[in-house]
Amino acid sequence: MYKHLICGGAAALMLSGCLHGRGVHNVPVTRDYANLEKICADEVAPIVDQAHRVGAHLFDPYNAVSAATYLEYAYEARDEGDKKGEKDYAALAKMFAEQAIAGGSGIEDGGELAMVEDNEAGWAEWNRIVARFRELDPCKAKVVAPYVYAHIETRLAQAEHELNECHNTCQAIREMRGVEADIDAIWAKDTDSDGVKDMHDGEPWIAEDADGYADEDGMPEPKPYPVLDDVNFQSGSAVLSADAKGYLRGIADMLNDGYKEATLYLSAHTDSDASDDYNEKLSAKREAAVMNYLLESGVSQTMVTGSHHGESTPKAENTGKGKAVNRRVELKLDSPDPVSPFCTM
Repeated sequence: MYKHLICGGAAALMLSGCLHGRGVHNVPVTRDYANLEKICADEVAPIVDQAHRVGAHLFDPYNAVSAATYLEYAYEARDEGDKKGEKDYAALAKMFAEQAIAGGSGIEDGGELAMVEDNEAGWAEWNRIVARFRELDPCKAKVVAPYVYAHIETRLAQAEHELNECHNTCQAIREMRGVEADIDAIWAKDTDSDGVKDMHDGEPWIAEDADGYADEDGMPEPKPYPVLDDVNFQSGSAVLSADAKGYLRGIADMLNDGYKEATLYLSAHTDSDASDDYNEKLSAKREAAVMNYLLESGVSQTMVTGSHHGESTPKAENTGKGKAVNRRVELKLDSPDPVSPFCTM
């Protein structure tokens, strides 16, 4: 598989990265092979397996793939009788595997799938894992983790063949090992770190704007919206001040000029003076006052929606100046998120 090269001295070793019986290491990386840990492939294999079980192949693919590849090279070197090559590559596999585990995913290491020899028990394990696999939406899984999803599918197919055609339960279990880690990794992955996991994210690579409205689908708004100031009221009043009316006329002009696709959400509140019932009704009057003035100023009814909450959600402490802050109608601008270009949510 690899051409055998003769390394001409220490300089050639540094330049080419040759190992005993291996090919040219032609990437711009030099290794101090003389000081690598002396370890064999079988000792490293459990560490590489652990990296896979904690989802490193999805969460830290560089280190995970490097670890698996170097381990493969270590076994190839062993098969060729190249003991130094085995130890050199095994040491690199261990180094990358440990980095992959440290980079991790937060997925708990569930340990290796237990080996069973009874065919019926093998089928029970296969059916259990297949049930978990079928909970993944195929379209979305192929979008966010195509290689991992393919690994799951092919491993389960191989395990089924071993159980059904060959009655080789031990080999079926070997094929199924790592599959649950793949499933866990797909469910846990949040590529854009917006709090919406990729499997539920309409736009896995672009973060949701998290503005408080319809943010469970992971889809960002088509454009940014301005942050609007509250409209405040005097104690016990739902009458708009002259300043508030001027401000709302400006909001109406803004909506009609450049934000016709958006919805303006009104949320009315009170301070803690008076009873809960009185404040609930007062917040409803404040909501209506702002809503009606916007409609009178030319805003379409379809562009505004309102709610009222009495004193239940204060913005500041209900003492002194805090009460004035709490006597408010909040205004937030938002629009329907675009439709996911990938899979139906």
